[in-house]
Amino acid sequence: MGRFFRIIIIVSCFMSLMACSDDEEENVVSTISYKLPEGCDWKDVPLKEKTLYRIDSMEEFESLNLTDCDGIDIDFEKYTLLYHRFATGAVEAITTKLYRTEESPNQYYLKTIIYKYKGNKPVPAIMHIQHVALIVNKLDRDASVELSVVEK
Repeated sequence: MGRFFRIIIIVSCFMSLMACSDDEEENVVSTISYKLPEGCDWKDVPLKEKTLYRIDSMEEFESLNLTDCDGIDIDFEKYTLLYHRFATGAVEAITTKLYRTEESPNQYYLKTIIYKYKGNKPVPAIMHIQHVALIVNKLDRDASVELSVVEK
């Protein structure tokens, strides 16, 4: 599980939580995109769209009924899973970063940017359910994480 890497995105300012500055990148917290084991799928259960689920234990994960399989391989003693889903049309890319706020080391915000398809070819107006799951080093019990979903 030590294969943490940074998700590369185009940086934009999140004005409601932080002022736009060059040091925004200094507040990025390392995450890894979580993929379900082979043969597993995320369920399209009716979860609240644009709601962030912070999952700190296997019991919490199982109670949300997010998948139709066993064999989830997250060590919840060491890691926290951040999960959200949303419906969208055709997209070119989806990027996500976790930031620690400057005001408090125990406050974070997760920013997902949806880059809408802007090509020349027409695409069917079909809505797709997108799942975002990130693993981060175990967050303190009193840490708070706010979600921001931006469409461009």
